[in-house]
Amino acid sequence: MSEHTFPIAGKYRFGWWMVLALVVLFVYGMVTGLTDSIWRLSPNWLIPLGLLGIASGWCLGGSRHKTGLVFILGVLSGLFLIILIYSGMYQDLYRAFQETIRIRIHLSHPSEYLPNAGLFFYNLYSSLSKLNAYWTQTTRWLIGVLFDQGTVNQLGVNLIWGSLLWTVLYVMGWFLRRKKHTLIASLPGLILVSTVTGYTQQETLGLIISLSAILGLIVLIEHLQRESRWENQKIDFSEELRFDIITITIPTVVLIMITAALIPQISLDNIRSFFDLQDRFVTDSPANLSQSLGLDRAALDTLAGSASPGMPRSHLIGSGPELAETKIMEVETGEFYLPPQVDPLTRLPKYYWYGRSYDIYTGSGWTTLEIRQEFIPADQLILVEENPYVNSVLHTIRKTTDAPPTLYFSGLLSAVDQNLTAAWHENTGEFFAAQLTSAEYQVNSYVYEITEEQLRQAQGSPPEIILESYLQLPEGLPDRVKELAARITAQAQTPYEQARAIETFLRQYEYTLDLPAPPQDRDLVDYFLFDLQTGYCDYFASAMVILARASGVPSRLVVGYAPGYYDYNRQAFVITEANAHAWPEIYLAPIGWVPFEPTASLTTHNWSPGTAFQPPEIPNLPLAEQTPEPAPGWPIILSIGILISLIALVVLLMSTLLKRGRQQAQTTVLIEDIYQKMRRDLTQLFFPLQTEHTHLEFCQAYTIFLQRIKIPRFIQKTKDQIIEQLTFITFLYEIGIYSPKWLTYTQVKQARHSLFNLKVRAWLLRVIIIFGNQ
Repeated sequence: MSEHTFPIAGKYRFGWWMVLALVVLFVYGMVTGLTDSIWRLSPNWLIPLGLLGIASGWCLGGSRHKTGLVFILGVLSGLFLIILIYSGMYQDLYRAFQETIRIRIHLSHPSEYLPNAGLFFYNLYSSLSKLNAYWTQTTRWLIGVLFDQGTVNQLGVNLIWGSLLWTVLYVMGWFLRRKKHTLIASLPGLILVSTVTGYTQQETLGLIISLSAILGLIVLIEHLQRESRWENQKIDFSEELRFDIITITIPTVVLIMITAALIPQISLDNIRSFFDLQDRFVTDSPANLSQSLGLDRAALDTLAGSASPGMPRSHLIGSGPELAETKIMEVETGEFYLPPQVDPLTRLPKYYWYGRSYDIYTGSGWTTLEIRQEFIPADQLILVEENPYVNSVLHTIRKTTDAPPTLYFSGLLSAVDQNLTAAWHENTGEFFAAQLTSAEYQVNSYVYEITEEQLRQAQGSPPEIILESYLQLPEGLPDRVKELAARITAQAQTPYEQARAIETFLRQYEYTLDLPAPPQDRDLVDYFLFDLQTGYCDYFASAMVILARASGVPSRLVVGYAPGYYDYNRQAFVITEANAHAWPEIYLAPIGWVPFEPTASLTTHNWSPGTAFQPPEIPNLPLAEQTPEPAPGWPIILSIGILISLIALVVLLMSTLLKRGRQQAQTTVLIEDIYQKMRRDLTQLFFPLQTEHTHLEFCQAYTIFLQRIKIPRFIQKTKDQIIEQLTFITFLYEIGIYSPKWLTYTQVKQARHSLFNLKVRAWLLRVIIIFGNQ
């Protein structure tokens, strides 16, 4: 193995091809580990980037002179390549390169070059504009990260992790070439993947693949080096040795990897609990460093042991808008609701999606006493006691991969069509929370169907165990909190009126997520009520629970998700991470736990069902008595033929409609892309226009601008053509987006051709304006 020759040229070529295969496997494992752990990090570019990095390190590692300078240039070239890829510059630079070939630049004939160089300079200008926009965004993001004010930024995430991947793989290729020591060369990559995977607690598949590839490389490269020495020293050896090494190495690597995959399970939960206690429940800044870098930590959702003390939703505060838009689940209720434009009387039900409940307030957050776990098979009844104030509902819930394994439902849980692990409060026997592995399940539950008058009349005495468990107050609760509760509920006569009075009082406080860290020596509810007087759902819900308990009304805190929004097209509720919520529930005997909504950003709760659209029922008409007669065979054959014909006709009609629908969707997307490109190009070349302008206002503004430009008469036709093409593209855009008719592919092709001509003429007009002003 010479330091300056590529190993494929060696005699044992199959062995070196195996080395390359294992190197590819190692890169794939690294990319898998990073993409599983880092928010929206795409593997499409990372795998080719990693392979190019390790190949570059190998090739440049053979340099004999100025090795330090070559090493630094190799690392920086990776950074430049990443910027080139993720900024989108490479597309315009490639088009500019194509233009240089197309127009046949000849220095000796500049007259043939200048009239056709517009598109070349336009692509060059476009690439520089993309670089400027990319650098501005990433610089702003880096400054925010340095001052602990950054949020998740896709360009920044790609830049940081792409650069790290390139660097560690470039180093691996460099050291493989110069030192020929596989373990030392791969150590930076293994440290990177293991650190990221260990911090986020995501799947370890990528780490296992990388370790497997490294173990194989260690054995294989060592043996190939040994064979090279034997050949150089002319020592005879048997080629069967290769087979023996393979038969020993592969089972050993598999055994080591199985062991490595099983051993971490012993202490994984303890490690996760430690990290989550330190990092998740307390945050002093809008977005911490790990969130800014896109590290996607696995959801903490364990039923083992007591719930950790803290504010249940505080780990969501300060999350970026990308996290807020993350879809968690969608729920089909089996009900049909019409949009308000169609039926103004339509009223959606306000389903709250229960996750778990807390009973112990510590002064700094919420926890619960010991819980009891139980395995519940599919379709087994969980709640069997009758309640005249509820109505049975069946919901189909589909969770995304971003959702935790918690069982979510609305109302009182009755049964689930999947196996689940449920937990119960040990002291009261009430439902605490449940987990299941299935991403889609049907849950049968009971939701309240009660009137406000029934709630006012609920003045029964709660069970003794409820009073013992849900009137708990911490010893250090300030007296002024109890005095405030007495003043708020002084005029209330019933528990419901007391709860309403507290809810009304709290809703005067403003809702915000931009909060300082609470003082460690202060009671959170006291701090919220008398000093902060603004906050998010945890503060509002905690305050109402404590004020209700101070008034003698049993209450608890529940976390889960708010209703979300209703998709009228899919007839389903859509819940995102932004809907994560905490709310209080008041025990009103004999009804049970009734939810309230003190958080000012949401509407108050209603306990009656929505007004779903009911299709008209077809009356059952009495059938005339007939004497059965034997039917001839030909009507049956004719009926079957007609039925088959109808089915064929329906299938043909549906396929035609689907084909037209696909055509409409495709042409709509294409004309939208063409229009946005035209708008972006014109604003970059001439003057920016506010984004809230409609397409017609945009067209009118630029038409007036172009008409007022004073230019030489010989270029007047170019200006008129720009206005004509602008009007034509806007017209097609209006048809494609707002008209019930859809565009044809021919019209889209014409729009694309007009966009090309508009770009060229607009660029020429811009050049003339610049030189004319000079």
